[in-house]
Amino acid sequence: MDLFGPIPVRSLGGNKYTLVVVDEFTRFTWVVFLKKKNHAAQEIISLICKNETLTGLKVKQLRSDHGTEFRNSTLEEFCDHKGIEQNFSAPRTPQQNGVAERRNRTLIEAGRTLMIHAGLPMSFWAEAVNTACFTQNRSLTHRTHKKTPYEMLKSRKPDVSFFHVFGCICYILNQRDPRSKFEPKADKELLSCPFDEVPLAGDEADISDSIIPVPSSLNHDTAARSSNNSSGADETLEADDSLETDDSSVSNSLESASVFEHRYHPVGQIIGNIHDGVRTRSRVSNNFCMYVNFVSMILPDKIHSALQDADWIKAMQEELNEFERHKVWTLVPRPSGKTITGTRWVYRNKVDKDGIITRNKVRLVAQGFTQIESIDYGETFAPVARIEAIRLFLAYASYMNFIVYQMDVKTTFLHGVLKEEVFLNQPPGFVDKDHPDYVYRLDKAVYGLKQAPRAWYETLTTYLVENGYRRGAIDNTLFIKNKGSDMILFQIYVGDIIFGSPNEILSKEFAEIMSQRF
Repeated sequence: MDLFGPIPVRSLGGNKYTLVVVDEFTRFTWVVFLKKKNHAAQEIISLICKNETLTGLKVKQLRSDHGTEFRNSTLEEFCDHKGIEQNFSAPRTPQQNGVAERRNRTLIEAGRTLMIHAGLPMSFWAEAVNTACFTQNRSLTHRTHKKTPYEMLKSRKPDVSFFHVFGCICYILNQRDPRSKFEPKADKELLSCPFDEVPLAGDEADISDSIIPVPSSLNHDTAARSSNNSSGADETLEADDSLETDDSSVSNSLESASVFEHRYHPVGQIIGNIHDGVRTRSRVSNNFCMYVNFVSMILPDKIHSALQDADWIKAMQEELNEFERHKVWTLVPRPSGKTITGTRWVYRNKVDKDGIITRNKVRLVAQGFTQIESIDYGETFAPVARIEAIRLFLAYASYMNFIVYQMDVKTTFLHGVLKEEVFLNQPPGFVDKDHPDYVYRLDKAVYGLKQAPRAWYETLTTYLVENGYRRGAIDNTLFIKNKGSDMILFQIYVGDIIFGSPNEILSKEFAEIMSQRF
């Protein structure tokens, strides 16, 4: 558990503090809003009792800091009676309470983002935090179990069909007050009613009195209790109050964001066709219809499942066609005394920004863990750009006022020329019927090989040096080429490249030579 605050502006329910409770096993989170810090002990007791009744499970341990809201006679008597162990972190060591600390930061950042995006005043901070908690319980995936906290706790997938954009306008038919023929039929309310999740520019000014903070069944600060009152796994709950909110920065961010959101966006900075209009859900549905007949919606787990689907067979064949186009391998009789590396297929569905599946992507990967060092591979290290170097690159581009372009090399590792002799088994499901015992001798690298990144890096740098580019003496991922008083520079991160020059001609020349070779 954790307690953060006080917030300088009271919430709509008159609260200033937020109690955050995290189940350490499922990572399910509850938020309870308090008017005073000394109310925390009673709220913790109430939460534990309710969850133990609902789930039939017992809380074993409470983890918190030494704050008086957690270390007091009320909680001590309750824990002694229930057999719950209280675990306090050492002073000035918030990492001992890391689960709660990280969740606190996540909720604050998400709540701040929601309010800035909706253009709401600070008094809505409790609604924003509660919404962030409610949605994260049903959307964040546990890294180990591959399930959301809600699914781990309830043993069923959450229903997210009733989610709406935070701060969107909603309308309800006015059936009570008398009205003339030309008066509006609907009022903006906080009830179960239609939602306008993509408001027009004119609607932004009065959005603060028509928000829908969380699903309509929840109301203000008390929503946390009604929506999060079901847990109690036999794990540790965490608590802490060493976290303070930078109130001035929050207020300044909200004010500056509000000014920005209500300012007309310069037409020259709009990307795309300004006459296309707003993307609505109907357009997303049309986008889905464009792809549904050409891709598979099911992600196979094994080759046998993929071979039953024509779309995945086509995707696998396209991958093999890339191997042939790049002249990656040659089918040869199985050599004696040589390590033969296995292969496997990796399947992935590519989605667009709306979450619609647009492509079935397949990658044939070598099982590099079977390779033997100094026999099947030598040097494996390949430098990649550090984030600090990319920031310096962008800062220099901003200072020199030139455009930065991004380039992605398709099937990156298939371009890397191998120095070692490597043999691969034929891909599962695509064995040559005339030579089933043959294997592939690799001329170029494939994904999964130990030396694949190094082979690609050496192939790329050799080609660039031959074309007059020089490598940075300190940063080996930075390349520069001078032409008279102008220069072009670019940075590589495996198959992703950013480049730019004050002279646009040099940028076009670089894009052309890269396209010709790769």
